Order: sequence, then C-alpha cells, then structure tokens
Amino acid sequence: MVAMAFSARSRSFLSVTSADTTTNSYSLSFGPTTLKRLALLVVVLTVLLIPRPASLLETEVRHGESPKWSGPTVGRYAVTVVGYYTDRPDLVRAGVRRVEWQSDAQAKRRAEMLALRAAFLDWFVEEWVREGGVRADGVHQIRGYPLR
Repeated sequence: MVAMAFSARSRSFLSVTSADTTTNSYSLSFGPTTLKRLALLVVVLTVLLIPRPASLLETEVRHGESPKWSGPTVGRYAVTVVGYYTDRPDLVRAGVRRVEWQSDAQAKRRAEMLALRAAFLDWFVEEWVREGGVRADGVHQIRGYPLR
C-alpha cells in the first residue's frame, strides 16, 4: 500500500511507502525537499524560541529629574545608592538603601537591574569627567573594581 500525505509528489513532503495493518507498522520516507524544510523550520524555531539574554538589552540613558526620552515610557523602577564618610581618610562606606521594582518576575527584574547598571555606569563616567577626571581613568575605576 502506498499513500501520500499533503502532496501529490512524494519528494515534497511525506509518503507512506508500505503499511502492514496486521502489526500496525508503517514505513515512511521523506524527500530531500522535506528534510530541507524541516531543518529550516528547526533553525527558525530555535532562533525564535531561545530566550534573549538580558545582557543584550538596549538601554537608552538620560539623566536628570525630567529626562526627555525618544519615545513613551511605562512604569518606573529605581535604586537609591548612598555613601558615608568614616573617621578614616582611606575608608568610606556605601550601599543600596532602597529598591523599587516594577515587575514581580525575576527575569524582568534582572533586566531592570541591567538597565539601572547601564544608567549608573554612564552617570559615573560622565560625573568623573565633570569633577575634573579623565574619561579613561573613570572607565578604569569601573573595570578595575575587584568584584568579590
């Protein structure tokens, strides 16, 4: 028994070349065009369904009380960073005082963190230069930070 599925030509999709109804076994053959289409479908689905890493997010950075964005914005999230002097000239203390998340989802919060990181690093280098430093030295202060 020979049957065709979805095509008049066996090479374009799928054909059942033989069937044994007593054992319910079938022999299938795929044409070269079908295999190419299947491979293309797998590649397209893989590209579309693999989540995009948050680090690839594009961040538009503007500073100030009322920044002018290139488009509309929705929602708000923030981190308040504070610093303190100590009685030692070679020691200061700093930390995050408050966090305001927009989302409850962990993946979105990580994206929010990346956006805040981009804003802070941009501000840091700009402010370093405004305070009389050299841009390359400001960047070095970031890249040279000993992460623990």
